Parts: sequence; structure tokens; C-alpha cells
Amino acid sequence: MPKLLFESLEKVYPNGVRAVSDFSLQVEEGEFIVLVGPSGCGKSTLLRMIAGLERITSGTLKLDGCEVNNVSPRDRDVAMVFQSYALYPHMTVAENMGISLLLRKTDKKVIAEKVRETARLLDIADLLERKPDQLSGGQRQRVALGRAIVRQPSVFLLDEPLSNLDAALRSQMRLELISLHRRLGATFIYVTHDQTEAMTMGDRIVVMDKGVIQQVGTPEELYRRPRSPFVAGFIGTPKINLLGCTVKHSGSQVFACFDGLRTPLSPDCAFPDGPALLGVRPEDLILQEGGGPDSLTARIELVEMTGGDNYIHLAAGQSRLTLKCSSRLHFAVGQDISFSIPADRVLLFPPEQS
Repeated sequence: MPKLLFESLEKVYPNGVRAVSDFSLQVEEGEFIVLVGPSGCGKSTLLRMIAGLERITSGTLKLDGCEVNNVSPRDRDVAMVFQSYALYPHMTVAENMGISLLLRKTDKKVIAEKVRETARLLDIADLLERKPDQLSGGQRQRVALGRAIVRQPSVFLLDEPLSNLDAALRSQMRLELISLHRRLGATFIYVTHDQTEAMTMGDRIVVMDKGVIQQVGTPEELYRRPRSPFVAGFIGTPKINLLGCTVKHSGSQVFACFDGLRTPLSPDCAFPDGPALLGVRPEDLILQEGGGPDSLTARIELVEMTGGDNYIHLAAGQSRLTLKCSSRLHFAVGQDISFSIPADRVLLFPPEQS
């Protein structure tokens, strides 16, 4: 039996705005599911429907096989961690962490023990008597997580919990959340617009746009086999190159042609002759010193040095591409370079999907 089952879930507001459409998904117990998509795509609304904070317009939501559409939030076996942390400023860390158990009239000794255990788990045992304004952003985030953990829910709902942290702390907290998920063995539903978080944390990723699921899969599946230009463009850093091209079959060979250039495609390419959208990731472009039979030439417009990597922005006629390579290689703006596109790394999409 799945932990969560979404059956054609929809959310339509009184003004007619449709936030979520026909959302169907099966989530297994202990999975780490990441909902990702641009702002306004419906992912946070979906999380709030799971928590019971938004009413479901139509469809069915089941938890452990039981429909929970009309079950109150406090009676669902879920806990939510908000982007803003939502800590009570007048309460200590210990009081913030234990508030949900206190409202359930749990014995105070039991609350104190659960709070201490959770604080040790999160390495905040020495902060229990402090108040939120005495804590750093990372410490506040741990307190918010701790408040959810003491309830011992079977499902954790996390709504962009790391977005208020700086880059270094976000990276550290990603690792801590992955470790926490493994130790607790609970089901995590995690909302983010950051595809790096999605790729590094999720067992499966649900890509959404305009309230609709675009694709569900493992990080590798979405990266290597996106079903649409939207998914291809949303997953991966730097962003995938998407170029208008024309597919041409010539005997046993197949080519993609754009801006006077052509690159070979796989001989078993079933895409028909005619216009298409070619996708190739920047790290899959291969530099070719001195050129070669299948090499292409483009002019450098910009070089971004990001530490260990260079992002080389290229112009080939009207087409623009990005090539990713080692920052140990040095290039100059205005320089012409040669590169090739491996046929087995090319993605082709119908032109209407662009």
C-alpha cells in the first residue's frame, strides 16, 4: 500500500484560478519526493492540500489507504516545515519544539524528553533555553525541523525550507536533511524551485508547470531523458542548449542542420526529415583542437569562470550555445573554437514543443 496516493487532485479558487490540475501520483513509504517548478506552478498549494491547510476542490488524497480529504490538519499524520520557520518569538527553543505536543495535552515530562532527544539529533541541545532572535538562520531551521520531528509524523512536508539561507549553509543543510531522512525512515515531500536541491536530494522528482505534472522520474531519468524542452531546460546547470534545426536523412546517415552547420545524429534516429528542436547539454559538447570531420566552429562571446569550470558562451550564426569545460583552459572573447556534439547525447523534440 502506498504511503500517499493522489488521484486526479485539483484546486480551483473561487476567482476561477486553477492552481493544480489532475494531479495523480503514488508515493511509497520512506520516499524522498521533490516537487520542483517555477514560482506559481502549484507546488506549495499541493503541499498545503496534503497538510489540510487548503481545501481540495476535486479528486482524492489517501494516506495509508484512507481518504483524508475532509480530515482536519491536526488529525493527519503529517508535519509541515515552512519557508519562514514560523517560530514563536516569545518562546524558547524548547517551548517552540514542544508546542504541538503541549496542545495535544501530552504529559510535560514526555514532552521534555522528546524535545531533548530531538535536540541531540539536530545538534541544538545547547540552544534549548534561547529564543529565536538569538539564533542564526541555520539554527532556526533546525528548530523548525525539530518541532516537526517531536510529533513523530510518518510524512514530513517541507516548503522551500532552505531558501532563506546563504549558499554555503544551504549546501550543508541539504546534506543534513538527506542524513535525517535516512535516520528517520519517514516519507518526505519537499518543495523547491531550486533544481540543484531537487537533483541532489530527491529519490524521485516531480516537475510541475502551471499546476500540471510535466514529468516524474529519478534525477538521472529527468536529466538524460526529459520528455519536453520545458523539463530539459529546468533540470541541469548550466541550462541545456536548445537550438532550432532541420533533420535530414542522407542514405544511412542522419544530420541536424542549423545556421549553415551540421552535426551527425544516431543512424537509428527515427525523427522524420524536417524542423525540430535540438537539445544538448553544455558539458556534453567536446572541444576539438585543430578541428575534425564532424567539428563545428563558433565564436566566443563571453567566458564565465565559476571556480573549477568555465562556461563558454558561443555564437554560431543566429544560434547561441554554452560549452562547459575546465577552468584550466584559457580562452578569449572573439576567439573561434571548434567543438563537436556526440550523436548519442543529442535530444530531439518536435518544433511545436518549443
